[in-house]
Amino acid sequence: MKLANLNLDKSKDNMANILDIFRTHTGERLITRAGELTLLDKQEIERAFIFTLPALLSIFRKTEGLSLEQAQDLISFIEKADLTSEGEKILNQHLNKDQFQNLKSCADMLEIDKEAFQNILNISAAFLAATITQMNKIEKDVKVSDLIPTLSGQDVKYDEAFISTIVKHDESPGIIDSSEKIALGHKKDDNDQSILGGYSGGR
Repeated sequence: MKLANLNLDKSKDNMANILDIFRTHTGERLITRAGELTLLDKQEIERAFIFTLPALLSIFRKTEGLSLEQAQDLISFIEKADLTSEGEKILNQHLNKDQFQNLKSCADMLEIDKEAFQNILNISAAFLAATITQMNKIEKDVKVSDLIPTLSGQDVKYDEAFISTIVKHDESPGIIDSSEKIALGHKKDDNDQSILGGYSGGR
């Protein structure tokens, strides 16, 4: 899919953020793989990701050197990489003990098994690092701290790099239907269903 066909609306109310991944085939694969690795049901996985991805972005905002050079393609990375092991390495490298314990303690609040939640944290860290690595390659070595405001939905500066990372490239047919309209700036109406609707009242 060519970026020009996405017809992005750059208004403030429609900025992209990391949770829009779940409106794509890439997000579906992430949820499926997480289910295989944690044995949690889909609803629990969605609930965990809605918490862990933004939380880790907030922590990674002050981090540089967050990369996974082996993550050449996001879909392939999700499907083939050892996500829990890669993510564990990233968390150990970039989180201090208090941050790590505070995140893990949220399993009870989310009513998710502690060990499975730890694995979701690991998977989230690996996924974010892979996404940032790909965006960084597109944007020619910008800082992690420069990319995170786009991933957090605070600005649109690197929206196109984000889209290029999470949707299929022309040379990778079949990963995502060419008619897919992800929610990066896409106007949503009251009937538009997304992962966010069930847990945060939509956006």
